[in-house]
Amino acid sequence: MEVKTVVLGLLIPFIDASGGAVFFAAGVFYYFRRSDVKELFCAMAERFPGAVLAFDSCNERGAKLMRQSGKDGDSKDHL
Repeated sequence: MEVKTVVLGLLIPFIDASGGAVFFAAGVFYYFRRSDVKELFCAMAERFPGAVLAFDSCNERGAKLMRQSGKDGDSKDHL
């Protein structure tokens, strides 16, 4: 299943953020295509205005090491 199908279609409709929301994503975005992460961020910003998203990131060298350590493919399209 694609990230947009799971998150946008299955999870987001059930989240009640009427009192505000903080989302955490640790060690997740490395495994998705850049375009999918961007689409997710945009959808979350639209659905949850004012919410906070906390996530980890790395530089290009770190991303390259992650891809070499088990991610199949070497596409720069991945984060």
